[in-house]
Amino acid sequence: MNVHAMNFFSRLASSAAEYNASICFVGLSFEKTQDAFKENLEDSGILFYAHMDDILQNKELLKELGASSAANIKNKRVINKQIVTELPKFIDATVMTIEMMTNSKAVKQSAEIHNIEINDKENKIASSIGYYGDIDGMVILIFPKEIAKKACELLIGEKTDDIELILDTLAELVNIIGGKIKTMLADVHISVDITLPRTYHDVDSLLEVIEGRKGVQVDLAFDNDKFLFFLTR
Repeated sequence: MNVHAMNFFSRLASSAAEYNASICFVGLSFEKTQDAFKENLEDSGILFYAHMDDILQNKELLKELGASSAANIKNKRVINKQIVTELPKFIDATVMTIEMMTNSKAVKQSAEIHNIEINDKENKIASSIGYYGDIDGMVILIFPKEIAKKACELLIGEKTDDIELILDTLAELVNIIGGKIKTMLADVHISVDITLPRTYHDVDSLLEVIEGRKGVQVDLAFDNDKFLFFLTR
């Protein structure tokens, strides 16, 4: 294993955290690999075992990995008190970034805990970014296309209707939001890392990923354009 492989699996582990997935290597020899590589991967949350039975016959380990039952996996996805307590930081980071990037003013309309509800899917694009560490979960943002285009215009310096370019720029915007969330949580001694952002051409593509997850939904409006924030695990 060389440094390129290590970087690949480190990024994979970051993305896996978005879905509460665990990554295990079985039977890998480190005779020709630097110990630091293994240590860095373990720090990323990747586990190493000599034999597959070391995993499959260890009930406590399977329970910890979330593989023992569907109920255990479901429990991991439940929004908890700590995340709700820190919700204002997630909201503030999102609102301040979008206001700055679009010269729009945000108006909060409602906040409730339930499965995500999107009444109007027309002219909407979506994005998500995961976080993991002292707390873990995922931030979902549903953008009106006009808001996304405004942000794109500011970031690239020109107007465009190219949806692929808008989505790429939206990913950069969401990455900025994720970084701001990380900083604001660090200010209260909560350490998290963030995954790479994902974007979706339409709302239905997003719903396929987060179907059945309960979280905190906050409905906002930027210059009367409906915007949805959803925080889940």
